[in-house]
Amino acid sequence: MEISTVSSKSSYHSTVHNFPTRTTKLTSCSGIILYNKKTDFHKTEELVHRMVKRAIEMEGTATGEHGVGLVKRDYLPHEVGETTVDAMRRLKLAFDPLCLLNCDKIVRAQLPKQGEVGEW
Repeated sequence: MEISTVSSKSSYHSTVHNFPTRTTKLTSCSGIILYNKKTDFHKTEELVHRMVKRAIEMEGTATGEHGVGLVKRDYLPHEVGETTVDAMRRLKLAFDPLCLLNCDKIVRAQLPKQGEVGEW
């Protein structure tokens, strides 16, 4: 998919949600979004969800140079598949059985509870 298509689709999401923002990079849809945390948090969260979902649907990635982390870890199964994430989880637990080193950062040590992860 061409960058112009990705850019126009991301601009669409910003327009639909009334965000006075300009995304600066679209590799992982982690462009800069300025918002008021008290009044715009849920709207911003929904915008980011739609942008990451769109990136994955367009054969892009949820991650960028900063990796997966807590915010985007639940998008990983949609990008690489449940089997791959389960293998990553087993490797993590094999090397860190006490879950001391950045526990739950990339993959959850335990599967999420029902309702803990938003609808895809």
